[in-house]
Amino acid sequence: MNSQFCRKRLPAVAALTIVGLLAAGLPASASIVDDGEWYMDLYEVPQFHDEGIDGSGVTIAVIDDAINSDVPALQGADVTVMPDSLCADSDGELLPVDTDDLELASHGTNIVLKIAGTGEGYPGQDGITGVAPGASVLFYGRGMDILEDCFTPGTGKKVFSENLVGPAIVDAVDRGARIVSLSFAAGYAGPLEDALAYAIRHQVIVLAATSNDTRQESSETLNLFNGVMGIGSLGPDGEAGTDSDGEPNATSFIDVVAPGQDVALQGADGAWDRQRIGSGTSYSTPITAANLALAMQHNPGATGNQILQLLLHNTDVDTPHEIYYDTMDYESGYGSVDTISLLADDALQYPDVNPLLTEDGTPSPAELTPEVTPSPTPSMSASTAPEATNSPSSTPSASPIDAGSSGTPGWLWPLIIVAVVLVAGSGIVAVVIASRRGKGTPS
Repeated sequence: MNSQFCRKRLPAVAALTIVGLLAAGLPASASIVDDGEWYMDLYEVPQFHDEGIDGSGVTIAVIDDAINSDVPALQGADVTVMPDSLCADSDGELLPVDTDDLELASHGTNIVLKIAGTGEGYPGQDGITGVAPGASVLFYGRGMDILEDCFTPGTGKKVFSENLVGPAIVDAVDRGARIVSLSFAAGYAGPLEDALAYAIRHQVIVLAATSNDTRQESSETLNLFNGVMGIGSLGPDGEAGTDSDGEPNATSFIDVVAPGQDVALQGADGAWDRQRIGSGTSYSTPITAANLALAMQHNPGATGNQILQLLLHNTDVDTPHEIYYDTMDYESGYGSVDTISLLADDALQYPDVNPLLTEDGTPSPAELTPEVTPSPTPSMSASTAPEATNSPSSTPSASPIDAGSSGTPGWLWPLIIVAVVLVAGSGIVAVVIASRRGKGTPS
């Protein structure tokens, strides 16, 4: 990354914290939570909570496997579990969404805890505290691991689970979600592609975890969709997570990185009242979503596009900067999420333009291709939508961004001509920009 925007706060503050603890003769941590929530004090999150900036008034949709809403740290949190699973078994019977099955619900539960955990623990234990404990969470569950077979509810017809995720995204948007957090891999064709387009048109920020292993990078994942923000992870030392080869996890599909390495997780060794330390982009994604919720509460008049602008103008350093993408090693994209800088700036000064759809105001080559250009929104039908999502507003009219999708609209020709000229004049740049819109597969 450009040295002007190098990571300053993370290594410096972490080092000072460790030195201070050693000088005082105190243990570095009293619990797994103390160790695994290293980013909370580092980014002064508790102080923001004390000031009333806790994500209140912002709704985040989480789509994952399942959740255990009975864990102590979710008691008192504003979490709505949608009762109907997105998937069914081979008989068409809905799979469980809210369950104490640790294997099934561990992942989804910890995703939500990173957003809305209250800090309440099992007896004698510190609980996990979310970055935005005041935010409202809508949880949509598949009731299964992404690798298992999913069947359409009521029909018993096998279907890719991502085809059932699309209607959930549309429903979340219709219910007022401003952020969608996705910590799983899925192809974006069909209903999911239309749903992502619907969310982006409504300025709902969609976050998707990138791969934890560079070697698994694939252009077939939903992160490729133009306008979706891919999230990478970093650890207490400010460095990116490592892949299966022990190398920094570097992919051109990362847009920003956030804390996700060596974080506290609830549930271990077959018991919910045990805790462990874990790592992955799965956790940096909801932490990013929670930071965005803080920014939205702090900037109540800002649009989703302006919040994205705010984020990318305030990565890594103490003062706002021009948006800069790291093309040197692809470890951090536009930089690392920084709560302090994020909440010190004014989102209203930035343009109401999704920075992930354009580069310096010029449509990228990927934006001009049918594969990633938002298309008309899907209609939710009984065969694809869970019962809880049947909303009369779930089939909106097409917006100008996809008008005339059956042919090439007149307004698009000038952009096509500009793109052709740019490609002819700088083919290498076009290839680099186009490749930016791919992302990887989280584990």
